[in-house]
Amino acid sequence: MRIINLDRVDYPPIPRSIALSEPASPVPLALPSDRYTETGRRSRDLYLRRNYGIGLDGHDALLTAQGGACAICKQAPSDRGSLHVDHCHTTGRVRGLLCTHCNRGVGGFRDNPQWCQFASKYLLGE
Repeated sequence: MRIINLDRVDYPPIPRSIALSEPASPVPLALPSDRYTETGRRSRDLYLRRNYGIGLDGHDALLTAQGGACAICKQAPSDRGSLHVDHCHTTGRVRGLLCTHCNRGVGGFRDNPQWCQFASKYLLGE
């Protein structure tokens, strides 16, 4: 087993301000409902209504309001990816649509805004 002395590793400096990148160019918005068959559309609509209280039309309205991108990082999903419905686990209120990375990040912090602030300060080296 190799032991690494982390005190001797030169890490690059942490930037004091992090600028979130905007999507390079606007991409025509293809709504998820466009890619479903009629049976698939009904199934997805039922899933969204049962789990989040919104249907596929509500999902599409959120997606359009967010410009087809994640509510946090503002990146459009990849061709094979999709945005996940973010909701409060206590109240059930839908907050928006998130990419996989942001959804996992919020979930990892257990929806605790204070932990997110602590993480931000940590990453900024404060």
